[in-house]
Amino acid sequence: MADSIPVFTHSGALGDVLYSLPFCQAFSRACGHEQFDFFITANLPFTHGHQHPAGSVMTSLALANFLLPLLQSQALIRQAGVIDLHQVDRASLSHCHNLDHFRHLPINLAANHLANHYFYLTNAVIKKDFHTPTLQVTPDARAAGKIIVFRSERYRHPELSYQSLHAHRDHILYLGLPQEYEQFRQDCFECDHMVVDNAFQAAKLMQGARWVLGNQTLLFAIAEQLKVPRLLEQSPSAPNVLTMGGWAQEIIIQHHFDELVSRLMV
Repeated sequence: MADSIPVFTHSGALGDVLYSLPFCQAFSRACGHEQFDFFITANLPFTHGHQHPAGSVMTSLALANFLLPLLQSQALIRQAGVIDLHQVDRASLSHCHNLDHFRHLPINLAANHLANHYFYLTNAVIKKDFHTPTLQVTPDARAAGKIIVFRSERYRHPELSYQSLHAHRDHILYLGLPQEYEQFRQDCFECDHMVVDNAFQAAKLMQGARWVLGNQTLLFAIAEQLKVPRLLEQSPSAPNVLTMGGWAQEIIIQHHFDELVSRLMV
């Protein structure tokens, strides 16, 4: 049994950070600890291959600090922080468990389930649990009775439309960047739009909402780790996010989506 508490580092993307939490918790418990330390290593050079908020790095300092308050609020994380790789020699982090190594495994990173990829990093026999929340927050009362919706440009299903939500627009709270909301407004309809300062605020809104709908983004990673009622618009090109635990469903067909919305709004 290890004497020191496990220390994990992860360079992102931010959704990947959250999908690593089930592994971090399971690994730490196998070592005899109920907590672990977690550091986001920002500014790792990376080419995303498509337009990405982080630019030419895996995760920028601004994005890392957007997620940090959520990690710092969690009881299972003893200490969370952000390390700027422009300022720190990576060799100094050799004592940490580098979760970035999952990207070098002989697996299809665009398939399976992101949360499962990390379990290939150890030969220890540890229990997998993708059904129990790894995030805990108190609900934001402003979201009571609301449907939280978000939709990034990336990882959309080209044959899905959110138009069937129009009849329920008074109950919808759009959560996301101003440009994402503007695109939603043009494609679908106007609704309440909430801009948050950090991921902790977003999590509290989701915890207080009736249910959550969105595609494969950081925001859905939050919903997945909270295990709130949720619908996932699954990407046909990178179906590497699965819904596990609580009330949840992946959607890839329009009439399936429309019927689910009708039933959920009864």
